[in-house]
Amino acid sequence: MNNTALPPIIIVHSTSVISMDSDLAVNFRPARFVRAFEAMGYRVINVSGSKAQRTETIKQAKRLVRTGAVIDFMYSESNYTPTFLNRHGERYELTPVLDYSFFYWARRHGIPIGLFYRDALWLVPSQRSRWRIFEWARRLAYSLDLHIVSSLVSRIFVPSVAFARSLPIRTSQVPDRVIPLPPGAPSVSADQSLGIKGPGLRCIYAGSLGGHYDVSQLIAAMGDAPGSIELLICTREIGWHSLSEADRQAIEEVATVAFLRHSEMSQVLAAADIGMFITAPSEYMVNAVPVKVLDYFSYGLPVVATEGTSGAELVRSSGAGWVCGSSPTELAHLLESLQADPDEVQRRGNMARAYARVNTWTERALEVRKVLLGGNQAGK
Repeated sequence: MNNTALPPIIIVHSTSVISMDSDLAVNFRPARFVRAFEAMGYRVINVSGSKAQRTETIKQAKRLVRTGAVIDFMYSESNYTPTFLNRHGERYELTPVLDYSFFYWARRHGIPIGLFYRDALWLVPSQRSRWRIFEWARRLAYSLDLHIVSSLVSRIFVPSVAFARSLPIRTSQVPDRVIPLPPGAPSVSADQSLGIKGPGLRCIYAGSLGGHYDVSQLIAAMGDAPGSIELLICTREIGWHSLSEADRQAIEEVATVAFLRHSEMSQVLAAADIGMFITAPSEYMVNAVPVKVLDYFSYGLPVVATEGTSGAELVRSSGAGWVCGSSPTELAHLLESLQADPDEVQRRGNMARAYARVNTWTERALEVRKVLLGGNQAGK
């Protein structure tokens, strides 16, 4: 048992950098878990970053156990690359032993491990390379990684039930080993005003552009919508410049574009009336559960989402917004009707806030602890 005078200890692991300041979910999602676990009373050993950084913190964790400390559990989040191949800056690091052996060490010492498997783009047909030898090597690398980690960890957390069904592992048939763990909502001040806050309707889209995040329907709809309906697009500058000049020009004709870090979004989210999750349906969007939708909810923003996406399923189940087809005209008419019905916008905003209050990152962290420890729970 842990010494009652000291906080219980857990490990949070990632082959990426865990950082609240990053714009990438692979970095800030585990950081939100770290914050939530700390709020629950845990001392968190952060095993993340480069090969050298992980090597050092792994040594620290092992030293603690040798001195008699008890580590309650380990929560790990996968990267976009296989566990044994990580990109840091402009270079890749090959770590064929480091992280797998750490998992094995933890299991041997009775430390339950929960792994959040975030992405399976390698299974999406539209993402296959036209170079057959490269595609074969890529699928082999990811399949081998998934096979190894699934044999080492106690539980696999996934974004959604649909995602779990897509994984080519035997554990996907065992419900108690593969468990949905959708993103949580950040805590926001309860006095945040809801509904339409000005003379027009202010919509916000926060996230990537291009690729799976095809916002052409949204841009076309804004061209048909009245001028009193405004759109703010918050995206990464590097992603913006990867678009063609024609696409950038089309967006700038109907929207204001801002390059804000994820940590700088509070003011613009608080000023908006409606959050937008409008993107072309795809194999990826059916399974992925976007963090941005929960961020919208936390600010009391009801969400308009495209039918055929996981975002639409979340909006429909929570009642916190509206689901729209893929027609720009239909979307434009919906926005126009919402501008004329502020009571409806406020009602849905209340539902968004209510959902966010009971689906926080702390609630997600409590779920992780419950799954990994069962009734034997430490912390506060």
